[in-house]
Amino acid sequence: MLYMTRKLGGRGLKSVENEYKNTKLKAAVKLYCNADPMMAVVRSFEELAVQNGRHSIIKDAKKYAEELDLQLWLNFPNPIAVADGKEVEAKKVKQAIYKARQQETQSTVSEERWQGKLIKNRWDDEKVKLE
Repeated sequence: MLYMTRKLGGRGLKSVENEYKNTKLKAAVKLYCNADPMMAVVRSFEELAVQNGRHSIIKDAKKYAEELDLQLWLNFPNPIAVADGKEVEAKKVKQAIYKARQQETQSTVSEERWQGKLIKNRWDDEKVKLE
């Protein structure tokens, strides 16, 4: 409940773990968007790490994207994410991650016994809606 946005009735706190995962995802996408020659070296190093089975930003990003039900295709000129069956370009990946986290938090809160029922009723009530 504390990690939901204020407009949904939460307190707007941010989880350190979720922010870490979001940063990994955004870094991987940015790595594949950037045409700088030094970034090409980093990209090749990360791809080699994946092939050799070592720790890599690419592996982490794909794993964290799967947790959010996002499909992440990291191709050099244009990395693409697929959210809810729609392709999301690299510039809008941050927004897709944010929406997926909010949906995850909402579903977690609505599954709770007493608090979930109360919050869900508040979301459905027309008089209480903030938008």
